[in-house]
Amino acid sequence: MRTLLPLLSPTLAVLVLAAATGCATGAGPVRVAPVQASAALEAERAYSIETLLGIGPVYGKKLREAGITSTAKLVTATGTRYKRQTLAAKADIPYKLVLAWSQKVALMELPGVGPRQSNLLAAVGVESVQELARRDPANLHERLAIANTFKPRFVDGTPSLATVTRWVEGARRLAARTDAE
Repeated sequence: MRTLLPLLSPTLAVLVLAAATGCATGAGPVRVAPVQASAALEAERAYSIETLLGIGPVYGKKLREAGITSTAKLVTATGTRYKRQTLAAKADIPYKLVLAWSQKVALMELPGVGPRQSNLLAAVGVESVQELARRDPANLHERLAIANTFKPRFVDGTPSLATVTRWVEGARRLAARTDAE
């Protein structure tokens, strides 16, 4: 158990340790409700920028030199067209790539979508929140299942239809909110 802890996020590691060892008063194991566990996972939404498909060591170095060290910082730095253009010029990266990466990290703002899920969505042609909002969940689920059969797999388990439906509904809400602004 302790050998796995360094692989987990700090917040999740504390929850796992508390559940496995019991509370400090000796009253027994601590039961962590799924809502608390998912909230802990949501709090740890910053990933290394190289986890995004298309960002390798060369572009990763350029982004880090421009001050972008995580996906959370990339979301902030690419929120508007002006910010994307500024980042592209500062990092000496083509604007089209910065735009594509900003769309991928915007997908990661949806609950349950991390870098691997974002890469899986990109593999079936879903490159942005707006594109995801236009998809039929059942059809998308089938395409994701097929894409995830290739080696190496994008994710360990193909997302369920219920999960894909939540992603599409979340994208629709996010797209509607963005259009209203």
